Amino acid sequence: MFRRFVTAVLLACLAALAAPASAASAAPSAAPVKFYVVRDSFGGQPEFLFEIAQRFLGNGDRNPEIFQLNKGRLQPDGLRLTRPEAILPGWILQLPPDAKGEGVQTGALPTVAPAPSASPALRLAPAPEEGRDWWKWGILAAGAVLLLASAAATWWLWRRGDLRKPPPARTPAQEWAAGDTDTDRYYYLEDSAPPVAAPDRRPVLLLAAVAVVAVATLVAGVVFVLTSEEPSRPAAALQLGRVVGDSSLHL
Repeated sequence: MFRRFVTAVLLACLAALAAPASAASAAPSAAPVKFYVVRDSFGGQPEFLFEIAQRFLGNGDRNPEIFQLNKGRLQPDGLRLTRPEAILPGWILQLPPDAKGEGVQTGALPTVAPAPSASPALRLAPAPEEGRDWWKWGILAAGAVLLLASAAATWWLWRRGDLRKPPPARTPAQEWAAGDTDTDRYYYLEDSAPPVAAPDRRPVLLLAAVAVVAVATLVAGVVFVLTSEEPSRPAAALQLGRVVGDSSLHL
């Protein structure tokens, strides 16, 4: 008798423990509701809540009812309805029970699983190799050195007087050709005139060539340095006022 009593108590305890699990598994599914999937356009115009209320409820002024039924609910694209004037194609809008018309669906309201909260990792471009563009700076430095050297040489020649020497005096033939007709005077001038040496212009020409090369090298170095590729930077994608990881819509 006692053994039967203990067995009955154990069976009752097991039944009590199993009841919540069976009740949860047998819980009825969500009650069917009426809903509508927003289209890209209707009548050639983008859809909005007033037009949807007018079409399915018979009165566009009832659009706040649709807004309150869907406010803050997660949509398939990861956004949420936060302002009544901002809806997007593909959104699922629950409608009041009396909604009717083509496009209205009845059944369990589709749910959307929230996206992972962790922000996707940003892939950064590899850092540029150290010293990869050294030759560009070398060209720039070489141009600067050549330009400074040509400037210093110009200053030195000017100080020495090579750049300020007067042109050579007129030769006896030039003096005679100025209007004289006396041939004896021509030979006299030719015999008595000291030899006139033209100034050596080779340093000046060499200096000018060095200056031209220096300027060209310097300009090339500046162009190479300024047009060097900079390492790419990750761009922040903002769409409709949305920040990565934020699932709210701000228009």
